[in-house]
Amino acid sequence: MIAENSPAPDFTLPNADGQPVSLSSFRGRSVVLFFYPASHKKFQAKYGLPYTLLSDPERKVLTAWGAYGEKVQTSDAANQVLPYL
Repeated sequence: MIAENSPAPDFTLPNADGQPVSLSSFRGRSVVLFFYPASHKKFQAKYGLPYTLLSDPERKVLTAWGAYGEKVQTSDAANQVLPYL
């Protein structure tokens, strides 16, 4: 898991069209990361989400961010603000 107040590490994942999207492309802007374990296309369609969702089928980013693996208490993993430097 990434320590609170640590710089957010960059990552690149494919969007629904298979195009790579990097966190670094959002430098200087606010970004919300939401980790959802199922198909992002189905989730996006079900809720009519107007923003880009990325896929991490190998769970590398999920694991690095502490969003996959043993269950953690919400207070331990959620609502962290990490500066992207």
